[in-house]
Amino acid sequence: MATKQEEIVLAVLAVATRSGVRRLLKTTFVKLVYLLDVHTAEIQGGGSTATGWEWRFVHYGPYAPAFDDAVRGLEKSRHLAAEERYAEGSGNDYIVYRLIDAPNALRTLSNLGVPKHAELALAADTKRYGREPLRKILDYVYFHTPPMQDAEPGAVLSFERCEAVSAEALRPVKMRTLRPKRVKQTRDRVRQLIAEIKSNNRPLESGPFDDVYYNGLRELEGEPIAPGLRGDARIKIKNS
Repeated sequence: MATKQEEIVLAVLAVATRSGVRRLLKTTFVKLVYLLDVHTAEIQGGGSTATGWEWRFVHYGPYAPAFDDAVRGLEKSRHLAAEERYAEGSGNDYIVYRLIDAPNALRTLSNLGVPKHAELALAADTKRYGREPLRKILDYVYFHTPPMQDAEPGAVLSFERCEAVSAEALRPVKMRTLRPKRVKQTRDRVRQLIAEIKSNNRPLESGPFDDVYYNGLRELEGEPIAPGLRGDARIKIKNS
């Protein structure tokens, strides 16, 4: 039987699969599990994470040695597959992980006690970084997650500084109070405009209001030109 941590790792891969990312690079996979712990700590507070693992600042940022034990156990139990690939041009081998059977894709983190908002945040992370170059998720976890702030290489990362911004913590903005007379005038004007629009009698309120404008209105509102007129029109261009 899989441990809870193994179930969480498998559920993270299931989140990626449902997000359209069927295969994850090992490094991306590790960082997504780390981000899940960050989101969980933000919601639950007190440094409480989903995995309970010890994360350290090592090469490529946060890493938990327990991740390797979890994926080896899941690979042995045939829940996921680790595929070795070869990158042409660089000459380097790399590993991608995928789910083996479809039912695994239905696993949810919320069924394992992970806050629903943490699962939704992880799904957004997966869509944002799952298909992007590896450097993007590395830059994000390295520079923009609280446990990595001021962390020393090799040190254990603390999740206690992960805090969600609450509505109560936002600074209120005091609006200037409008005088009752001005509010009434505005409401009356809005009602007038609505009535004019409904009756199709709203006047034109832009343009040069000169004699040409008013003469044009009189022509438009006068008798229509009788049909059937014939004649020639000449245009004379005067050189300046």
